[in-house]
Amino acid sequence: MGNDMDEEIKYYLIACGTKDYNAFNQLPSVETDLELVNSLFTSGFGYERVLPSLHLNPTTNDLKKLFPNWLRDRERHGTKNILIFYYSGHGEYCQGDGHYLILEDTNSDDIPSTALPTQDLVRPIKNNQVTISQVLYIIDTCYSQSGVGDIIKFVSDAIQSYQPVRGNNIEVYAIAACRAKDTAKEGVLSKALQQALDNIEPSDLVLGGYVELNRLVNKMNRDIVDGQKVKYNLAGIETYAQFLPFSPKTAREWENQRFNLIEKLFNILNINSDNSLFLINSFLLVYEDPKSSSISNIEELREKLKDLSSKPVNQEICPLILFSEWCRLKLFKDQNRDIAEDIDTWKGKAVRYRDGVQLDTIKKYARELWDKFNKNIELEGRIQIVISPAIDKHNNTGLQTEYFHVNTMFFVGINDKIKLWNIYKKEQGFMLEEMQDSFYQVIPEMFYYLPNRVRLEIEFFLPFALLKHSLEDIKFRCGEGPSIGYEYPVFINSFDRYFDEDFREIRDEIEEIKRALWENNSDLDQKHYYIGTEPSIADLEEIVESLPIAVWSRNAGEPMTDNDLKPSEWKNWPDNIKELRRNKRKIALFWDDLYPKPSPRPRPLNTRVVESNGQ
Repeated sequence: MGNDMDEEIKYYLIACGTKDYNAFNQLPSVETDLELVNSLFTSGFGYERVLPSLHLNPTTNDLKKLFPNWLRDRERHGTKNILIFYYSGHGEYCQGDGHYLILEDTNSDDIPSTALPTQDLVRPIKNNQVTISQVLYIIDTCYSQSGVGDIIKFVSDAIQSYQPVRGNNIEVYAIAACRAKDTAKEGVLSKALQQALDNIEPSDLVLGGYVELNRLVNKMNRDIVDGQKVKYNLAGIETYAQFLPFSPKTAREWENQRFNLIEKLFNILNINSDNSLFLINSFLLVYEDPKSSSISNIEELREKLKDLSSKPVNQEICPLILFSEWCRLKLFKDQNRDIAEDIDTWKGKAVRYRDGVQLDTIKKYARELWDKFNKNIELEGRIQIVISPAIDKHNNTGLQTEYFHVNTMFFVGINDKIKLWNIYKKEQGFMLEEMQDSFYQVIPEMFYYLPNRVRLEIEFFLPFALLKHSLEDIKFRCGEGPSIGYEYPVFINSFDRYFDEDFREIRDEIEEIKRALWENNSDLDQKHYYIGTEPSIADLEEIVESLPIAVWSRNAGEPMTDNDLKPSEWKNWPDNIKELRRNKRKIALFWDDLYPKPSPRPRPLNTRVVESNGQ
């Protein structure tokens, strides 16, 4: 593709229209127009579809509020933004007034008061907060040349007010479905646009490999045989239109081949679906906006591959081919060389259909992303393992069985935000006697996905039935090596407190205690903590139900006392406990989200945990 290599270009599409009317003829073809236009620009030229809520039957209020808000959003500051705004539906020209877009609730006897002036589509750009570079309005209505005229007139007037503010103007282009006095026939413009783009030739391109819009409109008019004439206009122009980056032969080949290529890559990755989900989510974590959603199942992977393939080549990089190199790096490193070689072969075939791609650039960027991901994992990665009692569903008794479920999750925080990414998730059942063997499988499998030398905290949520077991009893061994708890920091918390619905009222009471401790910076009251030796089952139940802090020695001959941990220094207990453990004392600490300062409501995914056998 012929994108500007000196500055990143972001392409956006707003496609909307009205098919249902209270006082005008219905236009069922509008929905087909929107689907076709959306496919043309998102699949063919890498546009991102935005404001989907405007898609069908937008209201005047929606168009006047959502579009301006989107234009002013800080996300569009500092980049070169290209926008196409397409509208399909009824249009009317009111003599001596202007052109109007007819909306669903427009009154045919009072169009000026109940319809939207077409000029209002361009009015929001007259704002110093709008930094968009180029806008193309495509008005697919009757009498639309008059609407385009209103748009261009407004822009021409607005340019003068922009000149003292900044040196460059917002460039506005407009295409009308028909002449000012003509009616537009249903579906004609969208189909003519598709046919013209299918027949682009090198002579239709300007410097940089962009389709020249005037030539595009001429092609459209040659294809329309019923007398309707598409019209084109522009204002504030200092460069050339960059809406349609095009390299005819290779672009057409990519469109013809990309779905076949996606399926082949998907089949390679589907050999190991768990690993593939990790690969795509870890890639998205560092490649795309962190607000993007992670992929939760293998079918969503296919859709994400389609999305990556529809994006344009930017700075010699195709996102889909970049992802394949990301996979190859990880799989080759992990000795999955057969799959890595299959991906490498796939990548070689894909590059032939993608103009402007450079493999050296992709390989370099993939390594940079991998280093970035490793750093994110080391700084913000966390593993959480939730063990929950299995309920007897077979006999429908609702009682707990001798089985437990283990759910393992791997999270990465982004920029200290609370939002976490569930990159890896797996669930299986086991009996208490099988616990060690179960974790023998789960823990190594989890760490297989992590970069080398990463030692993340593992946070366990144990139900009350298991909470009385010490970590010395739950070894989590990897083969003949040391306990997982000595290789990685392992912490234990209460499943019942955070996940059992019966504990909701109790959690609120504990939250009030915690809030008072932090806000008043007060000493612990004796009734708010437990210090001593290994608690009995009754004592442990009381701790889980009502206390924010508890600490005990697992050695009955060497109990914990207030001399070991002063209640007035409760904020320092976690660090002091670590020091005591280094002295080989077996000590358990139940901390319950007191460190750091608790959130407004207890949240298990934001909890600092309670017991560690890590050194």
